Amino acid sequence: MECFAEKFAAYFLIPSAALQERLHSLGVKRVSHPAEVVHLAHYFGVSYEEMLIRLNWEHQLAGSQEDFKSPLIKLGGLNRSYTDKTRLRGL
Repeated sequence: MECFAEKFAAYFLIPSAALQERLHSLGVKRVSHPAEVVHLAHYFGVSYEEMLIRLNWEHQLAGSQEDFKSPLIKLGGLNRSYTDKTRLRGL
């Protein structure tokens, strides 16, 4: 039952159509960089990990989910880890 609830929540927060529309508006066919995951997570108001899971379910990752774990992303000259919801809100 818990798995069903988690999937329901993921699809509710990140509907397939909305995700596809956002990827299309960004000109992204398949997500290939952690910064794209950060952007999408921020856009949908979810954690980096949740967005990774959702993109994986939609077969939208250009690589394995492991390739995107705990990224260090260089933005504005600073290296920051964007693996939690709190930091995503600061974008």
